[in-house]
Amino acid sequence: MQAEWTIGLVSLLGTTTGQILAGVEPVDAVKYQFLIMFLIAGGTGLGALAVVLGGAHLLTDHRHRLRPDRIFPLNTSRPRSPLAAPAY
Repeated sequence: MQAEWTIGLVSLLGTTTGQILAGVEPVDAVKYQFLIMFLIAGGTGLGALAVVLGGAHLLTDHRHRLRPDRIFPLNTSRPRSPLAAPAY
Protein backbone atom coordinates (compact mmCIF):
# COMPACT_ATOMS: atom_id res chain seq x y z
CA MET A 1 0.00 0.00 0.00
CA GLN A 2 2.91 2.32 0.66
CA ALA A 3 4.00 2.07 -2.99
CA GLU A 4 0.64 3.35 -4.20
CA TRP A 5 0.94 6.35 -1.89
CA THR A 6 4.41 7.01 -3.24
CA ILE A 7 3.10 6.82 -6.79
CA GLY A 8 0.27 9.18 -6.00
CA LEU A 9 2.21 11.75 -4.01
CA VAL A 10 5.57 11.82 -5.73
CA SER A 11 5.58 10.36 -9.23
CA LEU A 12 2.23 11.54 -10.55
CA LEU A 13 2.01 14.83 -8.69
CA GLY A 14 3.52 16.63 -11.68
CA THR A 15 0.91 15.11 -14.00
CA THR A 16 -1.96 16.29 -11.83
CA THR A 17 -0.44 19.74 -11.39
CA GLY A 18 0.18 20.03 -15.12
CA GLN A 19 -3.40 19.13 -15.93
CA ILE A 20 -4.77 21.61 -13.41
CA LEU A 21 -2.51 24.34 -14.80
CA ALA A 22 -3.71 23.45 -18.31
CA GLY A 23 -7.30 24.13 -17.29
CA VAL A 24 -8.63 20.66 -16.52
CA GLU A 25 -11.02 20.40 -13.59
CA PRO A 26 -9.18 19.20 -10.43
CA VAL A 27 -11.63 16.32 -9.97
CA ASP A 28 -10.88 15.06 -13.49
CA ALA A 29 -7.13 15.41 -12.91
CA VAL A 30 -7.37 13.35 -9.72
CA LYS A 31 -9.48 10.71 -11.50
CA TYR A 32 -6.80 10.48 -14.17
CA GLN A 33 -4.17 10.11 -11.44
CA PHE A 34 -6.14 7.29 -9.82
CA LEU A 35 -6.54 5.57 -13.19
CA ILE A 36 -2.79 5.61 -13.80
CA MET A 37 -2.10 4.41 -10.25
CA PHE A 38 -4.48 1.47 -10.59
CA LEU A 39 -3.09 0.57 -14.03
CA ILE A 40 0.43 0.46 -12.58
CA ALA A 41 -0.73 -1.66 -9.63
CA GLY A 42 -2.72 -3.98 -11.95
CA GLY A 43 0.22 -4.41 -14.30
CA THR A 44 2.48 -5.25 -11.38
CA GLY A 45 -0.04 -7.79 -10.08
CA LEU A 46 -0.44 -9.43 -13.49
CA GLY A 47 3.34 -9.59 -13.90
CA ALA A 48 3.72 -11.25 -10.50
CA LEU A 49 0.96 -13.72 -11.36
CA ALA A 50 2.66 -14.58 -14.65
CA VAL A 51 5.97 -15.23 -12.88
CA VAL A 52 4.33 -17.48 -10.28
CA LEU A 53 2.36 -19.48 -12.84
CA GLY A 54 5.38 -19.75 -15.14
CA GLY A 55 7.55 -20.93 -12.27
CA ALA A 56 4.95 -23.48 -11.21
CA HIS A 57 4.75 -24.75 -14.78
CA LEU A 58 8.54 -24.99 -15.01
CA LEU A 59 9.06 -26.69 -11.64
CA THR A 60 6.30 -29.30 -11.77
CA ASP A 61 5.51 -32.17 -14.10
CA HIS A 62 2.15 -33.34 -15.46
CA ARG A 63 1.39 -35.13 -12.16
CA HIS A 64 2.07 -31.93 -10.15
CA ARG A 65 5.26 -33.27 -8.58
CA LEU A 66 8.08 -30.90 -7.75
CA ARG A 67 11.02 -31.32 -10.15
CA PRO A 68 14.12 -29.59 -8.75
CA ASP A 69 16.25 -31.30 -11.42
CA ARG A 70 14.79 -28.83 -13.92
CA ILE A 71 16.71 -26.09 -12.12
CA PHE A 72 19.77 -27.96 -10.90
CA PRO A 73 20.67 -30.79 -13.30
CA LEU A 74 21.89 -33.90 -11.48
CA ASN A 75 24.54 -34.86 -14.04
CA THR A 76 26.77 -31.94 -14.90
CA SER A 77 30.11 -32.12 -16.66
CA ARG A 78 31.31 -28.75 -15.36
CA PRO A 79 32.29 -28.14 -11.75
CA ARG A 80 29.61 -26.78 -9.51
CA SER A 81 29.84 -23.29 -8.11
CA PRO A 82 30.38 -23.13 -4.33
CA LEU A 83 27.36 -20.79 -4.20
CA ALA A 84 25.02 -23.26 -5.95
CA ALA A 85 22.50 -25.27 -3.99
CA PRO A 86 23.54 -28.85 -3.26
CA ALA A 87 22.30 -31.58 -5.61
CA TYR A 88 19.99 -34.02 -3.88
